[in-house]
Amino acid sequence: MSLPALVERAGGPPAVPIPANCSINSIHPSIQSDSFALTPDFQKANEVYAYYLQEPTASVSWNESARIQQCLEQCYGIGTGCTSILWAHDVTYTAYGVQGTGIACLFMHTSISQDELSPVTNGSYTKAQALDIDCP
Repeated sequence: MSLPALVERAGGPPAVPIPANCSINSIHPSIQSDSFALTPDFQKANEVYAYYLQEPTASVSWNESARIQQCLEQCYGIGTGCTSILWAHDVTYTAYGVQGTGIACLFMHTSISQDELSPVTNGSYTKAQALDIDCP
């Protein structure tokens, strides 16, 4: 079973295609790791929106690249209020009073630098990607 085509999230920012003259830049932590999170102070000061998805299972497959692109396009859809995202698996979150673990798409209103990324060694924030949208 596969998920339906990507559609606009109810209540979420619209996914707006990123123009060809913009670039997507990957920010890497200063150490080699794909498990990293934003520093708490940076996240608290700069997060403008977040959503969480259930991890794919053996019976539910999906295209991860398309989901990351949707996250980027929703950030871009906010306008000048969002310029970067953090995408990561195995993130514990609380939404509407319920705690869960899933995939996080965190929107930041400013660019993320290496200094704002901290390694995580407890099995959370895996397959993390920090991405900036840079438009002229």
